[in-house]
Amino acid sequence: MEFNEVEYRTARSMAETHFKNNKGYIDKDEILGAIFEWMCKHYDGVLELREVDEGSKLLRQELYRAGQRFTYEERLRKTGAAHGDLHYYSPGQVEELLPACWDYDDWYLTADNPAYVSTSTGGDPAEGNNRAAMLIDVKTALWSLKPEDVAILHMKFREGLTNEAIGVELGGVTEAAARQRVQRTVSKVVRALGGEPPWWGGPGARKARTNASAQSELREQ
Repeated sequence: MEFNEVEYRTARSMAETHFKNNKGYIDKDEILGAIFEWMCKHYDGVLELREVDEGSKLLRQELYRAGQRFTYEERLRKTGAAHGDLHYYSPGQVEELLPACWDYDDWYLTADNPAYVSTSTGGDPAEGNNRAAMLIDVKTALWSLKPEDVAILHMKFREGLTNEAIGVELGGVTEAAARQRVQRTVSKVVRALGGEPPWWGGPGARKARTNASAQSELREQ
């Protein structure tokens, strides 16, 4: 079996994405290994995509899903958690979702977008399968913040400003200070969604009731 450079690069990119979203309890090499294993098992399918998908958009979609399934199952295995317990959000997940929180048109992404996630497969939002529900969660938490905090996240994740430019907007603070301010503000969104997962040190008080939480409670009734 031989893969080309585009396929290797796409696999590494998807592994990096899932590592960022699950940093702290899953090693990046584990995720990359699982993605490569999927590619080997579906080698004929990869070859078909190579013929019809010059930009590797469809391959990116499939490898994202493969990494997503692996990280979800690993989170369950390593933490001993039940399926309904994984509706907590990491900083990486919040950062990935924030850019779409200001425009409903961005909620249902297409394969033209590198961050494409299928919204048609159903499933628990905690598993990452329902992007719309996750966006509702993050948007609710976002608008629970102070206006100045929302403005900082808008500059970073909607306008795409660099930390240096954000520093200028904040009155001339340094790039490092602006970066720390952005990180602290993202952490506020995470805390509003329940804080760090219990296996990271304690859940905290949730300010925004999430769709994932509600769905897990309904299943348990």
